[in-house]
Amino acid sequence: MKKVIKKRLSLIVTVSLVFAIVSCSESIGNEGESGTDTAATTAEKSEVTTTADTSDSDPSCSAYPDPLQYHVAELIAENPDAFPDVEVEKKIRWLSWYDIDEKSPAVEVFKARYGTPNPHNNDKVIDYIKVVYENRYEKLASMIMADQSPDIFRFEERFYPWGAFQEFFEPIDGVIDLSGKEWDNTRDVIDKLNWGGKNYVPVTNLVPSSALLFYRKTVIQENGLDDPYDLFRRGEWTWNALLRMCEVFSDPERDRYGIMGYYIGESAILSTGTPVIGLENGKLVSNIDHMNVERAMGFLKQLADKNYRYPYHENSNFQLSPRDFRYGNVLFWNDGVWTYQDTIQRFATEDGWNDDEVGIVPFPQHSDVDQTYQRGNADAFMLVSGSKNVDGYKAWVQSNVVADNDEYMNRGGQVKMKRDYNYTDFHLDVLEQITSLPTVWEFGDSLDYPHSVIEQSSPSKVIMESVITEGLDYTALREEWRKIIEKDLEFINNGGVIQ
Repeated sequence: MKKVIKKRLSLIVTVSLVFAIVSCSESIGNEGESGTDTAATTAEKSEVTTTADTSDSDPSCSAYPDPLQYHVAELIAENPDAFPDVEVEKKIRWLSWYDIDEKSPAVEVFKARYGTPNPHNNDKVIDYIKVVYENRYEKLASMIMADQSPDIFRFEERFYPWGAFQEFFEPIDGVIDLSGKEWDNTRDVIDKLNWGGKNYVPVTNLVPSSALLFYRKTVIQENGLDDPYDLFRRGEWTWNALLRMCEVFSDPERDRYGIMGYYIGESAILSTGTPVIGLENGKLVSNIDHMNVERAMGFLKQLADKNYRYPYHENSNFQLSPRDFRYGNVLFWNDGVWTYQDTIQRFATEDGWNDDEVGIVPFPQHSDVDQTYQRGNADAFMLVSGSKNVDGYKAWVQSNVVADNDEYMNRGGQVKMKRDYNYTDFHLDVLEQITSLPTVWEFGDSLDYPHSVIEQSSPSKVIMESVITEGLDYTALREEWRKIIEKDLEFINNGGVIQ
């Protein structure tokens, strides 16, 4: 698995799913420095707006050293068994808050193998159905009920297996043949995501999660601190190391905080290798009594008690403050690569930072844990219940997994990362190391039912937020929520029946 993940660092740009790919003449809106809800500017909510087509003859707009179409033809010829023998007559209906780049490798592979569906309409493969991010599941439900189902929907680990439980998605068993060699790299992850004895998630590759920590090297140096990446490389990047840095740096009276982010609780817990709510043998399980979870909650309480974490809960709309990171008043920003690409890189450009000013490390590990773990995150397209274009779904998924496994296309993705987002070779190397770490998956948000999953009010979320923001005692919170968690687990694992 490590070999596979390493060769796909370019996934951040090569694949259109998680970080909507931007062509030379495409643009993404900028985020404000303050008074901005940064949760709304992550890759989960970003949209790409095409302002003009990219000229195929302009070498500056090509991420690939040779014409892509020639390589695609060779790729298809080398992998004849990877493509189902179907005819795709309809465009693939895609419900999302962002469009899929029609110049992405997966689209090129699809067109070369299956042609353009219904070309008399337009030359696109994807029929993009735009929806506001916050309304995506309500829209999905209404379309399914109205017998107007889209064909594909983005896999979101935060809302899985909730979506399968709600019957928004259909199993892919008998639809996607997972026995082919093209699935060797991700088959074990697909097996881990098996729900109720059925497969729903055809993972085409793994991607970096929201458990990254960004920092400014000059701020680290000015405060006499060791470079976190050096500590990570030496196996010394631990919770205690982070706490020591926060102790030196933090000064709430001067609005200086050690760490900022919405995912600190989840990042800390998953760094132990144990989720609060896991998925084992097709069933959700509770780990609220596990020693690792207790350790992580104790760590979060320290961050709260000592005011090391940025107090976003005291701001209107629970807003973060990107400008405090920009001007050196926040030591670490906990988020995903989209924050680097959309916000931090803009700061670097406007302020003239050196190319290597921004450092990246994974969330640190507990000293007693055997290794560093990374929160699981993956690219996959879900088959929507009621889809009337299952053949198109098959062809699209297989085109994606073949493209995602191709070294040539991955090299092109790295070129795009350097060109479009100013990644350095050092950044790519660090992300490669982080993405190669063992993954752990958290499924606590599925317990929002019968609570509101869209409101993010799951019991595990409430517990984590209460500890990291208010410093409440985990033991008391655990007992307060124990019966609710047990009832929700029984409800979901038994298909909506309380026995």
